Amino acid sequence: MGIKIFIVLFGGLCCWILYLLISTLVGNALLKKEGKCSKAILTKNIINGRYQKSYLEYEFTYKGKTYTGNSLEEDLTKAGDSICIIYLESHPGTRRPIKYFDEGEIKCDCSQ
Repeated sequence: MGIKIFIVLFGGLCCWILYLLISTLVGNALLKKEGKCSKAILTKNIINGRYQKSYLEYEFTYKGKTYTGNSLEEDLTKAGDSICIIYLESHPGTRRPIKYFDEGEIKCDCSQ
């Protein structure tokens, strides 16, 4: 009985990891092809953990809903500045800062 539970749990863990990998790859491909640019405001995310350091999150609003994410910025003095992000209009939960991609991969003017 114990080995069956282990197999089910291990199989579930493998499926979850596979889902995360595939969703990231598909999300990146869709963002490159169909992504829309927008400005986002940098906000602080203060972490008081012993082994974690603080970083800046970004925040943007689309159709009245606010979305946040990791800006990949560690310079806390930039809080309040804006950055360019790219998102999918059909699924704004799929979004990344332009900095996430290699330079020139995505052309973005952040005029929206």
